[in-house]
Amino acid sequence: AAYRLSHTYGLLSGCNDSKEDLELAVAAAQKFIAAYPDHKLAAKAALEIAQGYFSFRRMDDAIAALKKLIAEPKYASSDVLPDARQLLGQA
Repeated sequence: AAYRLSHTYGLLSGCNDSKEDLELAVAAAQKFIAAYPDHKLAAKAALEIAQGYFSFRRMDDAIAALKKLIAEPKYASSDVLPDARQLLGQA
């Protein structure tokens, strides 16, 4: 449930209605990651933060989020890393 809270603000769908919704979604995802850093969906939540920034053309924030995700040792074997690297190449 905690993981999906950010989706209620449109983070996953890319259908954020406003910058405020994006900020709420990012805050919810960051709260999930902080509370459950070893959860199997933590890396996915981190990628979704970057995707949300990317969808709003907030490239500096997207790049920072992607670099943080890629550099995190806990996520070294995560299956989201190829997507993160690809998105970083597009940013």
